[in-house]
Amino acid sequence: MANVNDSAAWVIPLNDSLLEMYNDSLYLHNPFAFLPPQFNDIVQEMRDQVYGYRKPLTMVLIFLYVVVFVLGIMGNVFVIMTVLKYKRMRTLTNMYLVNLAIGDLLVLIFCIPITLGNYIYTDFIFGTFLCKFTPFLQGSAVAISSLSLLTISVNRYVAIHTPLRAKIVFSKRKVCLSIFCVWVISFGSFIPLLVVNRVSEIGHPQIFQKRICEEVWLSLKSKQIYNAAIFTTLFVFPLLAMVICYARISCSLWSSKNREFNQSNRVTQQRRGTVKMLICVVLLFCICWLPYYVVNIWIDCNLLSEYSSYITNNVYPLVQLLGISNSSINPICYCFLSSGFRRSFILMCCKKKTQRAKRMLRLTKLKLSDELPDECTMDTGIMKNHSDEKRVAMTTRSWST
Repeated sequence: MANVNDSAAWVIPLNDSLLEMYNDSLYLHNPFAFLPPQFNDIVQEMRDQVYGYRKPLTMVLIFLYVVVFVLGIMGNVFVIMTVLKYKRMRTLTNMYLVNLAIGDLLVLIFCIPITLGNYIYTDFIFGTFLCKFTPFLQGSAVAISSLSLLTISVNRYVAIHTPLRAKIVFSKRKVCLSIFCVWVISFGSFIPLLVVNRVSEIGHPQIFQKRICEEVWLSLKSKQIYNAAIFTTLFVFPLLAMVICYARISCSLWSSKNREFNQSNRVTQQRRGTVKMLICVVLLFCICWLPYYVVNIWIDCNLLSEYSSYITNNVYPLVQLLGISNSSINPICYCFLSSGFRRSFILMCCKKKTQRAKRMLRLTKLKLSDELPDECTMDTGIMKNHSDEKRVAMTTRSWST
C-alpha cells in the first residue's frame, strides 16, 4: 500500500556543485558565504514540494472528510443498533452486514483523524505507533469488507440454489466462525505493514526537515510482489467470485421460465430486494476502491515518473478519500434499497420522538395535577353547598305543607 508521504515522489532540485558549495560555507561557519543568488529560490522550491498540498485542495479534502466521518459514524451505528434491537432483523445476511459496519467504523475512527491531521500539518507528528498501525488497520478494514461481501454472496447463492443445504452450511455457529476467519485472514494479510512502515526524516537539517511515514522495503521488487499479491487475492479474486455468484442468482430469480410464479411469490420478491441491495453494495465497493489500487500500482511501478509528484500530491488524496467514503455509503445504500432497514430506521427515529412526546405529556399532566387541587376542592365545595341548600329548601317545603 503506497503512503501519501512516500519520499520517492519528492524531487529535490539540488545538484552536486550547489551541495558542495553549501557544505564549504558550513565549514567556514557562514552558511551563505559562497552561495549563488539562486540558492534561496531553489530552497524555497524544495520546501514547496516537500510541504506540499495546494491550499484549495486541502480545504476541500478537510470538508469532505468531515462529512464522510459524520455520516459514516451515524449510519453504521444505526445499522448495528437496528440489527441488535429488532429480532426480525437478526438474519444471517444482516450479521455479515453488522460485521461490515464494524470494519467501516474502524476505518472512520482511526484512519480519518490521522489523514486529516496529515493534511492540516504535513509534518508527521503522530509517532511510530500510529505510522505502523494506521496503514495496517486501513488495509485490514478493506480486506474485511471484501471478504465479508464474498461470504454474503456465497451465502445468498447457497440459500437460493440449495435452500435445504443452506440451513446446515450456514448455521449461526458457522456464520460466527466464518466472520472470525474473515478477521484473522484480513489482519494476517497486512502484518508486513507493521514491519515496513516507519517514520523517516527528509531534507537537510540546516535548510529544512520533514518527518514522513513511509514504507521501507528491502527492495522495490519485494514491495511490488506484496502489493500485487494483496490486490489479486483480496480484491480481484473475491470480486470475480461475487460476479459469478450474483450472475447465477439473478438468472434464477429473474428467469422468464418462472416469472409468473415468482411475481406472486412473496419470498422470491424479498430475495430479489435483498440481492439488488447486495449487488449495489458490491458495485459501490468496486467503484470506491478500484481507483485506489490502480494509483498504488502506478506509484509502485513508477509509471510515467515525470508525473509522480503530481499523482502523489493531487491524485492520491482524492482516490484515498473515495475509498474511505465507501465506509459511509453502505448504510445509505441499505436505507434506500432495503425495506427492512428502512422501516427499522424510521421506527427507531419515530419511536424516540414518540417516547419523548409521551414523557413531556406525562410531565405536563403531573404539573397540572399539582396546580389543580385547590380549584377542584373549591368546585366540589361549591357543589356541596348547593346540594345542602337544595336539601334544606325541600325539607322546609315539606314542613310547610
